[in-house]
Amino acid sequence: MTTSLRVKRTILLLGIGACWACLAASARADLLRILHEDQEAAQARVDLIQQARCEINASYYIVGDDEWPLTFLCLLRDAARRGVAVHLLVDCHDGNNQIPRALEAHLMREGVQIKEFDPSSPLRIFKHRMHDKLLIVDGEQLITGGRNIKNEYFGLDCVNYVDRDLYIRGCAAQCAQAYFVERWNSCDVHPADLRRVSRDVLKYQKHHELNNACDEFAIQQAAWLLDQNCCCLQQCGFIRFDSGNDWSAGAVEVDCTRFMHDFPGVNKRCAGIGPDMLALLAQAQQSVVIETPYFAVTLEMKHLLHDLRRRGVAVTLVTNSFETNDHHSTQAIYEDAKRRYLRWGIDLWEIRGCDHHLHAKAAVIDGCIAVIGSYNFDELSQRENSEVAVAVYDAGVAAWLSSSIDCHMQLGYEIGRNTHPVGYDTRYPGATHKQRREIRVKRVVGPLIRKFE
Repeated sequence: MTTSLRVKRTILLLGIGACWACLAASARADLLRILHEDQEAAQARVDLIQQARCEINASYYIVGDDEWPLTFLCLLRDAARRGVAVHLLVDCHDGNNQIPRALEAHLMREGVQIKEFDPSSPLRIFKHRMHDKLLIVDGEQLITGGRNIKNEYFGLDCVNYVDRDLYIRGCAAQCAQAYFVERWNSCDVHPADLRRVSRDVLKYQKHHELNNACDEFAIQQAAWLLDQNCCCLQQCGFIRFDSGNDWSAGAVEVDCTRFMHDFPGVNKRCAGIGPDMLALLAQAQQSVVIETPYFAVTLEMKHLLHDLRRRGVAVTLVTNSFETNDHHSTQAIYEDAKRRYLRWGIDLWEIRGCDHHLHAKAAVIDGCIAVIGSYNFDELSQRENSEVAVAVYDAGVAAWLSSSIDCHMQLGYEIGRNTHPVGYDTRYPGATHKQRREIRVKRVVGPLIRKFE
């Protein structure tokens, strides 16, 4: 099938899906707001958890054990104490579940149900991870986006992530609730194993002394630690408890949204968010803006970008520079393809600086569709990891998201046709000689691996 025929087919499928989404949402409009600032994103989570009446469902790729995660977990525990059903799902690969085991034991005693995503199989070459970021309260309010539950995703560390979330109340939250229940009950999810502490977990934990779930003193220390951290973040003014904030008040009302996700037990390459996201981008007629931290893409994505440019669609990519990317192997693959993207006429912008990494994932299509979620627009998001996102069919929200992306672009520079940042005589400003040598080696090795092809 030629590229043009494939594009036409995906546009048709997308149109059918969009009509279905609009019909499903017509009964009640969604209320939403973009959570651009770190403190705002933290406060929204505090308020939703404290105001929960019946149920809290949370799933995250990473949950740490520094100040903000402990505050988040304390709020979940307190919600469970007042009778709210609380479910927490965490990916367990590579030390992503960093909650000390004694703390997990304390949370479970208090009524918090904790499970881990672990579909590992010896036949799989690459690990299938749950990259979701969801907080769903009472089945009607949702926060999703790029932020994991660690200090650096909320501006509380020395080096932080530049990120974004979306608050939404209405039908999209109901769809997210249905998806969470399906994921929670899937065969890829298991009760947290309090006996297992991997070396990867120990590398990231701050409180590894609390990993003995059979030690009553450690469990008591974990409970005390939760209370102390809650008080600290409130006293420093980062968050407020019992604020009474209504995040739906003054929010934008939108008639058509679409909660996009993968399906437990279904091959990602056949159905799910990967094909849907490609189809969504393929329908562009005027412009596409993509913001993503990692841009090591599949051949399908490359062909799509090339086809968009041949049809005269303006394409802008905002991503990390070598200086700010925390995954240099992924950056090397992007660097190897950079000259090709520029030759096609794609506008490239890269974030600069030594105290932050871009982590936001978003897209704006034709100035009227906004997409925010966990999806990185890379090979892993398209073919391997479980992902979620919300597509909003509204020009006002798309303009709002464009403004948020523009704020991030101000932290960076445009890439010239010679692959150098405009105004610089080097391809990697701020990089040391050792780092430049490292990226050159990885640019040679990367294409040979063909992991992202």
